[in-house]
Amino acid sequence: MIDIHTHILPNLDDGPDSVEESFSIINMAYLHGTKGMIFTPHFLVGSFINNRDIVKSQYNQFVIKAKDLFPDMEFFYGSETMISPHMLNHLRNKEICTLNDTSYILLELPFINYRTWIDDVIDSIIKMGFNVIIAHPERCEALYKNIEIVERIAGESVYFQINAGSFLGIYGKTVKSFADFLLEKGRVSFIASDAHSTRTRNAVMQPAYEYVSRLKGEAFAKKIFVENPGKMLGDEKINI
Repeated sequence: MIDIHTHILPNLDDGPDSVEESFSIINMAYLHGTKGMIFTPHFLVGSFINNRDIVKSQYNQFVIKAKDLFPDMEFFYGSETMISPHMLNHLRNKEICTLNDTSYILLELPFINYRTWIDDVIDSIIKMGFNVIIAHPERCEALYKNIEIVERIAGESVYFQINAGSFLGIYGKTVKSFADFLLEKGRVSFIASDAHSTRTRNAVMQPAYEYVSRLKGEAFAKKIFVENPGKMLGDEKINI
């Protein structure tokens, strides 16, 4: 499996604050079948300004030891970017890390209010030549209360990434139910851990893989846990 959304680089956001904890998170993932990880610290204007230079510098230092400890794993860098009108200039100026320097950007939406300008910002990002991966839409109250928003923003260059823990109920029954709904409707292109620690929000995806296999078959589980992430890392177009 390839995990496209993690908060593992230490001391950059609300993830681990020590290298030792970072390696513990990776070890848990490795022992449960994850062979590739993208480190995606938050890029949030006014809070976490983890621009390309900061992320790449931290990644280059961290990955040397990570590869020594986990020689048969692959590591990449990117960011999870909170959507805002202000982020567009940062994106144009190449300050925001896309996933593995591809055309794919991991985009976070507000959990509560869906602002009127969000559709326009997504359209602008796509017109700039990027593909948008919406992080954990199942956790956004505005979306599960109004499925029409999902149908409106879904398109050829917009994909949805569900958190593995959502299928296991760690965010509550409502989030699990919406994750199941999106899976059934064919709106899920990626599943990732969104790992922050070794505790509840950890990097273990194997139970979610088995859950999806039971519901949709192992071929589909392999597609969204392995094949789609692999294509994305190669900057290939993914068929929804």
